[in-house]
Amino acid sequence: MNYATYLQLTYPITKKILLSSTIRLDVNNTNQDLSYTYYDMSPNTYLNDIKDKDLIGGSIKINHHYTKSLTFNYSLSRGYKTSGINQTQYPGFNEDLRIYNTEYCNNIDFGMTYNNNRYNIKLSTFYMHRDNPQLRLSHQYDLLDPTSFDYATYNADFAFHYGLETYVTIKISDFLILSQSISLLNTYVSKFEYLSTSYGNRELSHAPNKQYSFGLIYDFSKYIDGLKLNIETNYIGNFYFEEQNNARSNPYKLIDVSLKYKFQNIQISLWGKNINNEKYAIRSYTFGLEPTGLIKNYKSFGDPRTLGITL
Repeated sequence: MNYATYLQLTYPITKKILLSSTIRLDVNNTNQDLSYTYYDMSPNTYLNDIKDKDLIGGSIKINHHYTKSLTFNYSLSRGYKTSGINQTQYPGFNEDLRIYNTEYCNNIDFGMTYNNNRYNIKLSTFYMHRDNPQLRLSHQYDLLDPTSFDYATYNADFAFHYGLETYVTIKISDFLILSQSISLLNTYVSKFEYLSTSYGNRELSHAPNKQYSFGLIYDFSKYIDGLKLNIETNYIGNFYFEEQNNARSNPYKLIDVSLKYKFQNIQISLWGKNINNEKYAIRSYTFGLEPTGLIKNYKSFGDPRTLGITL
């Protein structure tokens, strides 16, 4: 059961500067009444009751319309993810890890937007600090039993993220628009111990340091009214798959293409995703699956080249 109170206030400091603030107060109560039987073992029952009191979050934002084309944005914010109870049913689960704590997150953001008839430029930079970050960790209690593989949420001491993002759109002509985005990210999670093994003191998983994209939109209306071509390429840098091992993805690039035709209220789109047919891993799992109990790394891959039509 959850109770929350939310308040928002907006105040124009001047004609060009707008101040807005929010505050949220939460009381979160979670009850667990779990009864189950694991194979031929005797029934197990878990009764837990956790309550988060005085969860306070909010934000202060300033929008500064410096000129008609140029706007600056500043914000301070605080959020949280409530505590919870791991539902793992395996008999060997460490009961000390059954309940995980509330995560608190503090953010500082700065942004700039410039927009005119030809250019659209967006720039943002941020820093995020997380106390008691909630991490999704895996465990396998019996290497000869793949069904004993499961996930649980666990708290590290702290983590932080900071980065820079840019997005630029240029109208070359009435028929051609180019766009480009770049994202730079650094992350860190503190050293923590899980099931008697130390992890952390490195980057977080699924947090690539570099990402960029390039797009092109060409309007063929001067030849065929309503016909447009869209080409977009995306680059994703490497990243850790999990918090518990050093397996990393390989950088990859995806190219998507679509050709759209609109006539009155009818639109037809011929599209192709990953037309370069890049083979790229998006998830990785490390556990014992074979009868020998040998621990291996297994990967899950993204979609191959896909073609379609949308009407």
